[in-house]
Amino acid sequence: MAMTGYAHDRLARGAVKIMVDIDPAEIRKMKTPIHLPIVADAKNFLEALKAQSSAVRSHGWQPWILKCREWKARYPLVLPEHRDMPNQLSMYHFSEALSDELAPGDVIVPGSSGFAIEIFLLCLRIKEGQRCFHNRGTGSMGMALPAAIGAAVASGRRTICVDGDGGFQMNIQELATVERLGLSIKCFVANNDGYASIRASQNGISSN
Repeated sequence: MAMTGYAHDRLARGAVKIMVDIDPAEIRKMKTPIHLPIVADAKNFLEALKAQSSAVRSHGWQPWILKCREWKARYPLVLPEHRDMPNQLSMYHFSEALSDELAPGDVIVPGSSGFAIEIFLLCLRIKEGQRCFHNRGTGSMGMALPAAIGAAVASGRRTICVDGDGGFQMNIQELATVERLGLSIKCFVANNDGYASIRASQNGISSN
């Protein structure tokens, strides 16, 4: 649920929720009601679930897919006002424009926190032939540039690194590695005065 958002008390309010965790304390601290808490090792749970998969009756996914498409059309990520901001640059519009410009063979490596994940990865539209590598949800700031180096060396393809200024500066010395190896890496760094996610969390906590 942490992958969905910090306000998990408002997650899928009409749904029946099942949570599997090896630590019962992790289940108890959830603010949203857990209707079926299961204290188990994830491997053991998945093996038991697989053993009973033949008994699961599927009602088809098409109605759910259609509902998701309806929500997607009703609530677009990039709004008209994002594209019309005089003297300002919307990160949503920038992410959309960059996604449109990327070539089909590009390898894309966004950072794991802040703008690079919370906006760019949401707006990114993968084209055929592209590969995107990320570690969404772990928040390990500083991974974007080293990961881009690894992706560029492994693939031999143009690699696009997208990060915020806070995360990028944590391993900025790796630019020397990019230069020394002559790697085809393009870096897009959003300067939002550093650690915007942390700042937003702190402001939210202080206002409560």
